[in-house]
Amino acid sequence: MKNLFAIATFVGLSLNTLNAQNAQPDSTQTRYLFAKPTSIGLYVQPEAGYGQLNGEMTTFGGSSFMLLFNKKWGIGVTGAQSTNRSFSPASVKPWYMNAAYGGVKLEYTVNPNAPIHISFPLTLGMGTVSADSLTNGRGGRKGDFGGNNNTANRNQYGVVIPGIALEANLLRFAKLTVGANYRLAFAQTLGTKVPENSLNGFNIQAGLKVGLFDIGTSRRKKQHHMSPDEPR
Repeated sequence: MKNLFAIATFVGLSLNTLNAQNAQPDSTQTRYLFAKPTSIGLYVQPEAGYGQLNGEMTTFGGSSFMLLFNKKWGIGVTGAQSTNRSFSPASVKPWYMNAAYGGVKLEYTVNPNAPIHISFPLTLGMGTVSADSLTNGRGGRKGDFGGNNNTANRNQYGVVIPGIALEANLLRFAKLTVGANYRLAFAQTLGTKVPENSLNGFNIQAGLKVGLFDIGTSRRKKQHHMSPDEPR
């Protein structure tokens, strides 16, 4: 009886070990940090925002073009500029101030399959802030300081823009985003008409991601549900 009990115990432990090994990835197989993605995506993201420029709030508009891997990791390019051509902070009156910036955008999305989820975008790039003269009668600029081509009224910056966004899966091809970020700007060239820290500031924005977010997985799911006898 003791021998039968020992044999049964040994067989049970062996089966349990075998099941555990099957459930876990093979530790002898080499795994890579940058493995082949299981799905890819592609989308554009127009955005409208409201944020600080020279310490005062104004409107911004921009867009991003992104590649998406495994529905979580995004990389692409982005750009934005101030849209209120009559924006004139107290420190630069009577001239108008406008800004533009852009660069490489990286983004990580947490639990993208959930109806509402969070993403963390990060932009690394360049930006400029310019001061223009008053408008003329035809709606243009007089160019008292040579317009934006005059280095006396233009600052150039390196920018780092970390942010956070709340996303909602509206449709298969569309996501609504609402978020906030902060522009950290490091002056590279300084004009005499624009304050040094003009591009630093907090921003809020809303946008719409439109594209194909899960190309590879969708195809595999379709093949998985097809019977072996069905033509592929």
